[in-house]
This record gives sequence, structure tokens and C-alpha cells, in this order.
Amino acid sequence: MMHTTHVLIIDDDASYPVLTRRILSRTDQTFVVDWVDNYDDGLQRLREAAHDVYLLDYNLGSADGLELLQQARADGFNGPVILMTSNTKHDHALNVRALQAGATDYIDKVDITPQLLQRAIQQAIARSRIEADVRENEMLYRALIAESPDGIAVTDVGGRLTIVNQSLCDLTGYSADELIGQPISRILSGFSTPSNLSDHGDGMLTQARLSCRYLPPRDVDVSARRTRDRRVQFVVRDISERQRLLQSQARHIERLQILGQVDEELNQRLELSFVLTMALDAAMRLSAARSGLIALVDAKDDEALDVQHVVGDFGIHHPADYMPHMTLIYDVLRQKRGCFVADVGTVDNYTAVTARANACMIMPLQSYEKQVGVMVLEGNRSPDFTRETFDFVGLVANRVAVAIEHAQLYRNEKQRYAELEKLYEQVSQLEHIKTMMIRVAAHDIRNPLTVILNYVDLIRMMPDAPHDKIMGYVDLIERAANHVSTITHDILSLEQLESLQADDDSRANVSAALRDVLDKLGDQATQKELDLQVNTPQRDLWVRGVQTYLTQAVANLVSNAIKYTPRGGHIKIKLTHDDGWATFKVIDDGAGIPSEKQKKLFTPFYRAISDGQRGIDGTGLGLYLVKSIIEGFGGDIIFHSVPDEGCTFGFWLPLWAMY
Repeated sequence: MMHTTHVLIIDDDASYPVLTRRILSRTDQTFVVDWVDNYDDGLQRLREAAHDVYLLDYNLGSADGLELLQQARADGFNGPVILMTSNTKHDHALNVRALQAGATDYIDKVDITPQLLQRAIQQAIARSRIEADVRENEMLYRALIAESPDGIAVTDVGGRLTIVNQSLCDLTGYSADELIGQPISRILSGFSTPSNLSDHGDGMLTQARLSCRYLPPRDVDVSARRTRDRRVQFVVRDISERQRLLQSQARHIERLQILGQVDEELNQRLELSFVLTMALDAAMRLSAARSGLIALVDAKDDEALDVQHVVGDFGIHHPADYMPHMTLIYDVLRQKRGCFVADVGTVDNYTAVTARANACMIMPLQSYEKQVGVMVLEGNRSPDFTRETFDFVGLVANRVAVAIEHAQLYRNEKQRYAELEKLYEQVSQLEHIKTMMIRVAAHDIRNPLTVILNYVDLIRMMPDAPHDKIMGYVDLIERAANHVSTITHDILSLEQLESLQADDDSRANVSAALRDVLDKLGDQATQKELDLQVNTPQRDLWVRGVQTYLTQAVANLVSNAIKYTPRGGHIKIKLTHDDGWATFKVIDDGAGIPSEKQKKLFTPFYRAISDGQRGIDGTGLGLYLVKSIIEGFGGDIIFHSVPDEGCTFGFWLPLWAMY
């Protein structure tokens, strides 16, 4: 008869137990699935250990599944736990944390299939049984060697030492006579009387601190068991060497993880700054360096170095200031061979510039046969800052060099592409402008010229016509000629704007520009019965720019407002200043501009006119000229429009001097 496997799901998502039961029902094995949805209930059920396997969600609402697992392990729970997440495939660090916290396995929820989940459960149970057997065997093994070199001690019912072996004396530095009669707490922290064994577990292996006579306290494994006569037997094992090996192993694993992480991340992104940051961060963590830098070979001089990235305290001077004097760095670059200096005081061609640093590592960054730069690390003589570490960091340097070369190639190609793209946009814009100029010449100029010629013919054909009628024709001819003049002026302005740029010393009077424009256009506003309100400061405002072009920009904005505001409308013109900037605004209550037309508003030859505005003269160049002029002077455009409510046009320009 097939064994029934009892599964407990700890997940705050109520749909997941339903889905899991459905998945497991498709397997050839019988499962009974229970479910709890919160941290506290989950911890209690783990302590009870009544299930064969546990599926633990990484995210328990506001709680953390790893914290729950760590707490359960700390409470003595040893059952098989499979951590369920939604991102284990792309989160290597999370996988490592899960295993370190005590997870038997981890699975990505997205990839779950009946066969995968069944196999994971079977393997987790099998692995847990193996681990339990290992723990049991270890306890048996320790019992067998209880009278080996391990320290042995027996206490009476009051927790005082009655028996100690020589190994324990050797560990503590005390003689047997000095220890007999003393409380066990004198040498073992956390142990006092048999009653507090429940804090550690009767017979369970516990880590404690062993006090020594001549040496600092050391970490030991302690196994405490009650005897039938209520005494307690302690087996004490020195784990200093084991901890040293574990620490060494942990450092090695960390280095391998960093190396794998560096490989993975360097292959994901090609930005040079990212590559340099990742490289130096990894090297400094591996070596426990106090500071570090990466200098790249100058593109124009392969014997010159340019410091690109720095981390750490190099004092009041930048490392680039020291580079010319550090000939050892250039020797490494030329010889293509790294250098480890355990004591910089023993060499003449290098001086540590980091505070309290007395050792350095200098590694060439060589991609195949090409030297791309050097990496310099400074630190103190320590168990981490060693030649062994130097050799390992060299592996990182090799990968970094290749990544840097790839990043440089990518940056160069990206710059070339951007230049080509910009050139293409300029050519396309010029082509568009040329096409529109031809259209203007063929249509917008031809129409007013036709009007002029027609009225000239009429005048010739009517030599005896009344003077008023002739003058009416002349007015129409003048209007058409002015329209042609406006078109040609705008087209010629396009060519001049290509080289428009205000010098730092050039200045223009925006107040005077507004006065000139109002003198010329005021009559037009009066003829349309417009309410024109002008607000300006008492003193003139001077801005960075050229007076002629600034006047043209102001004129275009005011002229547009007069042309497109219906008869009897209102126009407000405001000139203000604040925090080093002049602000000019023209506000009307005309028809406004539909949102779908606003995006192209400042492009050449574009007119955002409605059906009722088609009779208004214009070339579509006015706003484009305003934008080009203002941005050429280091300013920015102001625009806001609500259909049927009007428009606000204007600009910001930096004041030539604080007002």
C-alpha cells in the first residue's frame, strides 16, 4: 500500500493551496495537504513537526519566510522545507540565503509541474532523512569518543564541577584542583544548573564560550546529558580549528559567488561606468582593501593613464595627482605582470596614499593582447590582504579587462550611432525645410504676387478711376507686398539661426524690445478693438541675447496673439523677473489650440489653425523662429493652451546681471 505523504503549506495566498492540491492530485502518489496562512501559525506547526514536508512561501504578507524558517531551525525544528518563490530563477543571492537559512530545496512557483513538485517533495524528504541519520550518527560518534581528547566534566545537582579530565584542563589552562567545586558557569557561559538544560536540550549539541585562564574565551561545542542520579555530564570540544576552516571555506565560497556574480552582471550591461563600479567593488570585497582605483590607458597615448573610478579615502588629494610619481604602476603596465607589495615601505617607487595603509596590489587589466589599464588596491597586512587573495583577484581583473574593452567598444559605437542619427535628423530637417521653401515659393509667394499684378493691371485699365478707389487698390497691393516681405524675412531668418548663439558678454533689453513691438503693432490691436493690458517692471530688464533677434521673438508672439484673438478679445502681456531669470508671457482668450495639434506647434512650416482661421496670413515659421532664438540664448519656451479658453505663449531668459 502506497504511503500517504502529509504536506503543510505556509502561504498567505489562499489560492495557492487549492492550486497545489490540484497539481499533486495529478501525480501517482497520495498527498494530504494542510494549509496555514500566517507567520505565527506556521511557526507553531513547524515546532509540532507533524507533517512529512513543508512548502514555505518566501513572502508572507508583511513577514519574511526566511525569518520564519530561521526561527524554526533555532527552535530545534529539523524537518524538510521547500522554499517557494516567484523569482529564484533570476535571484541567485536569494537561493543562497534560502539554503543558508536551512531550506532543503527551493522552487520557482512559475515553473511548477506535477512531476517537478512530486520529485522535489520526494527528494526533500529523502534528504531530510539522510540529514537526520547524519545527526544521529554524529551524536553516537561523539558518545563513543567521549573519553578522547575532548574535554569531559561532570557536575552535581547544584551545578558544581565534581569531575574534569585533563583535556578540559588543557583547554582552560586551569588545573583539576582549581576547577573541582567551581560552578560550571565559571568556564561555560549559559550553563549553571541542571534545571536550565531545557534551554539547550538534554543531550543536544550546543555552542558555548569556554573561559580560559591565559587566553581569550574560545568557542566550543558542548553536549550536556543528565545522568540517572541527576548529575550532568558535559562533553566539551574545541572548535577553533573547525571554525577557522569554516571561515576559510566561507571566504572561498563568497569569492566564487562574487566571481560568478561579476561574470553574470558584466555580461548583462555594457556601460563603462557600471563595469568599473562592479569591478572595483568586487575586488575590494575580495581583498578587504581600504581603497582602490581603476586607471585606463589614454586613447591618444598608450603610456599614459587616466584615473576613471576611485573608492576609499585617498586623503585630500585625488589619486590622479600621485600617478605620475608611482613608477611601479607604470612598470606593471609595461611588463603586463601584476605586483603584490606586502610592505610598501620596502619599495622606493611606490608610496601608499591611503590613511594607515601599508600594503598594495597592482594588477594589469589586459584583454587578450591589449592593455586597457591597471587596478590598484591599498590595504593593511591582514589574513585577507595576502598573495593568495592577490592571485584570486587577478582572475577578476582578467574578466574586468575584457568587459572594459567591450564597454569601450560599445560606448564608441554608441557615440558614432548617435552622431549619425543626429546628422540624419539634421539632413532630414534640412530636406524638409528645403521642400517647404519650394512650396512657399511656389504657392505662398505666388498668390500675393498674382494679387499685386492683377491690381496693377486694373489700375492701368482704369486711368480715370476715382482716387479713393485707386488708393484702395494700392492698399491691397501694399498688403500683398508686406505678406511677401514677411515670408522672405522668415525664410532668410532660418539661415541666420543656424549660427545663432549668444556670447556671455552679449546682452539685450527685453523691455525696449517690447516697447518697439507695441509701437509697431499697437494700431492693429486698436483696429480689432482688443483690450491690450501690459504689465512690466519700472526698470528695464537686460538678458543674455542679441537685441534684433530678441525683438523679432517678442514681435512674433505679440503679432500672433493679435492675429488669432477675435475682435473685442483680451490680451495680457506680462514681463517679470525672479531668481536671475526674466519671464515674458503673452496671454489671450482666443480659440486656443487643440491638444492633438500642440505637439508639432514649434516645428517649421506648421500652422495649428482652425477652419475659421484659414484666412489669416502666416507661413508657419513664426513660433519655430521664436523657439530657435530663445533656446539659442540659453532660455526656454513657455506654452499652455486650453481649447476655447485661449493660449499662453512666452519664454524664460537668464538675466544679463542680477536685477
